[in-house]
Amino acid sequence: MEIPASYVINSTLEVGRIYKFSAPELIEIEEPHFYIVIAIVGDNNYALISTTQLNKRIQYVESRGISKETICYIEPNDGNELTKDSYLDCNSYFELPNYYLESKVKEGVLEIKGIISDDDFEKIKYSISRSPLFDLPLDLVKK
Repeated sequence: MEIPASYVINSTLEVGRIYKFSAPELIEIEEPHFYIVIAIVGDNNYALISTTQLNKRIQYVESRGISKETICYIEPNDGNELTKDSYLDCNSYFELPNYYLESKVKEGVLEIKGIISDDDFEKIKYSISRSPLFDLPLDLVKK
């Protein structure tokens, strides 16, 4: 018996949850990436994407006169289940409604990973607060 996609999402979704999935429609790359849920508002979920390409992120923020403090380092550990040193560009986020995550479950491309620690979540919030581009109200970003 197959578990309904809505059950999979509803039973795992929380702020700090990490999902790994392929989303070429969002980032134009087939390779699966880690998405960290930073806010939930109704059926809308907001997430940051993890990258290992620090130099590209630094070039991006420096070319726009944005502080490097907007790039947040997250160390992989057993709790978060990241596989490599990861960096979050806290200048932008992705809106991932429940139906979108459910579609990823149905496609068989969504992996449920760990949870960001409270300390790492505070680091993320700090990096977000340093960004002039991040337009989601900071009071919605809470664990």
